[in-house]
Amino acid sequence: MQGMAAGLSPEDMFNVGSYFERQKPVSGMAKDKALALRGQQVWRGGVKSTGVPACAGCHGAAGRGMPVLNPALAGQHFELTYGWLKAYASGGRTHPVMNAVAAKMTDAEMKAVAEYVSGLR
Repeated sequence: MQGMAAGLSPEDMFNVGSYFERQKPVSGMAKDKALALRGQQVWRGGVKSTGVPACAGCHGAAGRGMPVLNPALAGQHFELTYGWLKAYASGGRTHPVMNAVAAKMTDAEMKAVAEYVSGLR
């Protein structure tokens, strides 16, 4: 953001701030309800047959995380969460717990969790 704002005059910055100040917040909603429902199941209960633990165990039932230990994920964009899960599964991103968890998830489960997370508020 800093690079994008560097060329703005003080008047432009004021105008941009005024514009965003007038915008009404929009409540997040998952786009695909069926996919989000499957994601909710994985989030809350995990996948016993493959050993995927419930995401809520570390990230909280509402996705607000556990301070200092685990990040809040509620409201993250689908693409971001799905990308992180894929990267953890492939080893492109490293975390002592998430690499093992994501490696057990199917692509469909990753998409479902990402869809569910995008609608959490």
